[in-house]
Amino acid sequence: MALWNGLGQVATVAQLTGVDAGGLVTMILEAVRTVSRNREECRHLARRVMMFGDLVQKLQGWDMMQEPEIRRPLDGLHDTFREAYVLIVSSQICSIAYRFFMGWKQAEQFCEVQKKIDSYIQLYPFICHIDITRGLDKLCSGANPSCSQIQGAGTILGTSASLSNHEARLQGTS
Repeated sequence: MALWNGLGQVATVAQLTGVDAGGLVTMILEAVRTVSRNREECRHLARRVMMFGDLVQKLQGWDMMQEPEIRRPLDGLHDTFREAYVLIVSSQICSIAYRFFMGWKQAEQFCEVQKKIDSYIQLYPFICHIDITRGLDKLCSGANPSCSQIQGAGTILGTSASLSNHEARLQGTS
């Protein structure tokens, strides 16, 4: 029985390979409607995925999405959405005996998926900050070419200031 469940999950993950975030959110919402066990956990997870899926879709059109540093965490969030879908589907197909003996494990998996989603979402303000900073850089350099020279000096000063702050913090802990 466990082998068939494992094969079913592998097949489900293979089916999800080309699905975008919006498609995954829709699939998760559809799967939650037919869940009989862990219904409340599934609904809570679906609400989180739906809320954050909307944010990910907003980011899809941005130019910065072409950059690997920014794309990587969003791909990780997308993978976590897939994991959430597989977990919700597994809540539908397990036998009663399996759920009785392994229910605690599934509850841990729900918590783990929610923690992963939270860890990726914490990066959202950093991604926005990077985008705003780049936009301001483009605006500044387009308006005044000498602005980029001043900005370069500010970056160097900012780096040395952050190093001295870091050194001060290290000395304060000694």
